[in-house]
Formats: sequence, C-alpha cells, structure tokens
Amino acid sequence: MFYLSNRKGAFFAGYVPAGGDTAIMLEGHMSGGRSKIHKKFEERRETPQMAWDLLCEQVSAARADGYLDATIINSTLKIPTDVHAEAFPLGRRGVYVHLALLTPEHFAAGLDRLNEVHSVVGDAGVQVKVTDGDRWIRLSHGSNVIQFGFVTDALWATMSAKAKELSTERKMLNGNYLLPDGVGLWHLQTSETALDLYVRAFMAGAMEAGAEVRFTSDHEWSFSATSPFHSLHVKALDWYQKEPGLLQKVLALTKPSDVPLPSGGWDFYL
Repeated sequence: MFYLSNRKGAFFAGYVPAGGDTAIMLEGHMSGGRSKIHKKFEERRETPQMAWDLLCEQVSAARADGYLDATIINSTLKIPTDVHAEAFPLGRRGVYVHLALLTPEHFAAGLDRLNEVHSVVGDAGVQVKVTDGDRWIRLSHGSNVIQFGFVTDALWATMSAKAKELSTERKMLNGNYLLPDGVGLWHLQTSETALDLYVRAFMAGAMEAGAEVRFTSDHEWSFSATSPFHSLHVKALDWYQKEPGLLQKVLALTKPSDVPLPSGGWDFYL
C-alpha cells in the first residue's frame, strides 16, 4: 500500500486488497489529529497486477504533484493489513528532482555534462535523441521521452496573477517547468533506460556548479554528485543489466571523481 502527504497536510492513500483486482484510493487531509477522507475511488481491473499498475500510476502522479512518502502510523485511516504488493512497474519508474535553486548557469553546466555523455552513448549503439532550446531539454529513447527546464517567458506571461501566486506558494509548477527563480519539481520518468545516465550527467554538472537539489524516486535509486556513475548506484538498474558496457564508456570520459569510491565513501539520496 501507499501513503503520501504534502506540506499542507493533504494525503493520498491507496492499496489493492490481497487476492483482489480493485485499486482503492483515498484522498483527504489531516485535521485535529484525525484523517478526514474527501474522496474515495475504487477501480476494478482484470487482474491484481493490472489494479496494482493503476495504483502505481496514481502514486506517480501524486509524487509529481509534490506529495512525499509518509508513514501511515501518524494517520487514523483503517487500512487492511493483508494487501497486494509487488515491485513498482518498470515502465513507470522515475526520479523526482526537487530543486531549491537552479540558475541558467547551473542549467548550462548540466547540459554541458549531459552532452559529454551523449557523445559516447551513441557510439555504444544506444540511440538517444537530444533536443535543447532556451533553458529546456528533451530526451527521447524509443517510447521513453522526458522533457524539463524553466518555464518559458511566454507561458509565464499568459498565467493569471492568481495562478502565479499559487504556484509561487507551492514552490512548483506542473509540467516539469521551474519557476522563474529556479525553484520547482521535475518528474523524470526514465523507466530505468539509458535516459538514467543522462539525468545523472545533467544533475552532476548542475550540482557541481552550485545547484541545490534533492531526490526521491519510485524505485531504489542512489546518486552522488561527486560520483554520479558509481557502479554500486547503477548495477541493479535495468539499463545496466541490458547494456553493462555503457558504464565503462561513460567512465572513460568522466573526471577522476567518477571512478568507484572506496568502501563507505559514497552518498545516497533516496
């Protein structure tokens, strides 16, 4: 089951009863120490696995809207103890990049590092298309596409004063856009493909330049800005299982800090 909440006290909870084929989802908020349910959704699918996939889709959407995983111990919701559980679907796995500060200079540094990696990924026979414009970038690998960057001046100009106020209060825009001051949330649905390498490269470059970032994810995803391609961080990912030679090609062009660190010398961001 899943239980998520945001900084205003709203929550999203969901589960699939064991042996069942219905995803049950609850939305509400905490008030006076009690969980108040506003909406309850029940959607049936053909199999428990399909119901689980639907639930994970909704969880991914909530996380992309700023909800964070929380402990249900602090809730008064009555959730069955016997629920269906399996791995988060590979095709829905992604990384949530929470940005407290990203300037155009940080973005440019990340893009430079990303393009370095792109130069060797193609040589390895893995086809990724990179398109970038005015402070945004689009990456395509087969059916997987991720796009992220700053809100454009044109889009920001068309937003109402109220929409700007609410977005500034939430410290995020939807659609993988950052606010003009470089604050926001990117949902990068890499599905553990080679796009994961590009995300690592971009974030390492941006953070080395001074960007302030933290990460959450749908799966076990670890990252260190000083060693973004550490083998211990990527060896369980699907792209590495299918293309282990990619890592060696990337390490061959990166800085000495990207070689495997001594035991105990690496950081985790979960």
